[in-house]
Amino acid sequence: MNTDRPERLRVRYFVTANERAVVLALIGDWPPRAAFARMARAGHYLGWRWAHRDEEEAARSSPRHVARCWSSVASFVRWHRDVAGMAKARALCGLLRQEWPHIERLLRKIETKRRAKTRRKERVRS
Repeated sequence: MNTDRPERLRVRYFVTANERAVVLALIGDWPPRAAFARMARAGHYLGWRWAHRDEEEAARSSPRHVARCWSSVASFVRWHRDVAGMAKARALCGLLRQEWPHIERLLRKIETKRRAKTRRKERVRS
């Protein structure tokens, strides 16, 4: 085993039914019982990649665990286009197209939750 090279961290992507964090990236290893990680794993797994240098530094300097969240699929794609370039964003769009039935199911769940919240608010007002 080569001890000169530091261990690389993985970034795992999930699409969830959480309206504030539709797409999540868990950076590094998370304990199996962590509530945030369980919420992410309850969603749909998209895949993984190696962490960028700034993500590795954030994970190593943080006393806790690190994650990145996006409130929409569009903002997730935009961030990757800006950071990784257009070629990676196209590959990501291909993956999203392939996984779209699963993603759409979770987005419908979010929309149902939002409608239920607004109905509850309307009942309280009247």
